[in-house]
Amino acid sequence: MQNLKVCFYTHNLPNPLIGGVERVTYNLTNAFRTHNIQVYNLCSSGDGADATIPTELNNCEKAIFANDFLIRNGINILIDQYGMSFLSHPMISENIKILQCCHINPIAKHTVRALFESIDIYKPKQSLLNIAFIINTPLRNLKLRKRYSDIRETNGIDKLVFLCDNYVNAISSRYKIDIGRLAAIPNAIDDNLLNETSSLTQKKKKTIMWCGRIAQSPKNVLFLPRLWKHLMTKHPDWEMIIVGDGIDRHLLERKIKTNYPISH
Repeated sequence: MQNLKVCFYTHNLPNPLIGGVERVTYNLTNAFRTHNIQVYNLCSSGDGADATIPTELNNCEKAIFANDFLIRNGINILIDQYGMSFLSHPMISENIKILQCCHINPIAKHTVRALFESIDIYKPKQSLLNIAFIINTPLRNLKLRKRYSDIRETNGIDKLVFLCDNYVNAISSRYKIDIGRLAAIPNAIDDNLLNETSSLTQKKKKTIMWCGRIAQSPKNVLFLPRLWKHLMTKHPDWEMIIVGDGIDRHLLERKIKTNYPISH
């Protein structure tokens, strides 16, 4: 373990205040370093990274750039947090293990109902963006199919990592990928936070909390009231709290206020 060197590829430097992927990377970085594992950051933007890949390079050139950095620093494992195709390029050394992580639902489906729920006459620009995201779903599915087919047929990725076993089983079945090349690892959290709150567990109310960026695409936040309406019939003594902000907060608030008996 002392000689193990890990490199994360992210768009931005790990930062718990930027976004989910950056927060998870930040927590993992701290955990690795407590075990004397050296951690490097390869980024596509931002200052302060160990290396930043120039945006003007094509995929082959980006792969060469990344490979030179990894070899020069003696890195053993590359954790690709954004599923970048150039990191599975043959130019990347076979001696470097590559874990490609998928931090979203890889089998999400958008229904006609979701299409209409994304429309807000008071926010036409954002509504158009949400509608475009949903309509574009078949094209994204084609791209996903090609991506997983490429992974199936090449050895560029050592492990494709999802958030839960259901995703692993679905992807393995749908795209005929050897399940041995897939793994499920839940998002990392800060152990210190658990230690600080452990004394409060006996006083906790029966509460479900959803915390995140309030954006219909790709979070599908407008599904939350419908989900809660289903849950509250089975668990009337529980409550739900939604914490966050984002471009579709007004849509979510109006949906809750007009259709569901939920505190907000």
